[in-house]
Amino acid sequence: MVYLLGEIRKPGEYPIAPGLDLVDTVVQAGGFTERADLNHIEVLYQDLDGKRSSLFSWKDFKKAPAPQHGDIIMVHADHVSQVERKTSLMTSIIGALASVVTATVIVLSYNRGRF
Repeated sequence: MVYLLGEIRKPGEYPIAPGLDLVDTVVQAGGFTERADLNHIEVLYQDLDGKRSSLFSWKDFKKAPAPQHGDIIMVHADHVSQVERKTSLMTSIIGALASVVTATVIVLSYNRGRF
């Protein structure tokens, strides 16, 4: 069994079969939540010298150790507040709309011979 904790949609204990990798394990658990910090995923495991941990980014998930029986995969939370997320989203939307409006004005001006 492998334990998935933190910002996972369905945290808990999951069976691990030979040949499954970290992606398969996360898919079993329903994926990440919106608050997951995909740059701060930690695998806690035990080797001959004792307990160890390995930090990695989801972009580099291939560097993560293959899940083994008893491992704990901890997905830490992103510390961005809801207000910051909404502000960032609104800023992106406004920027995109401004680009579309600007492009439309330029095209219309060009077509009318003003440019």
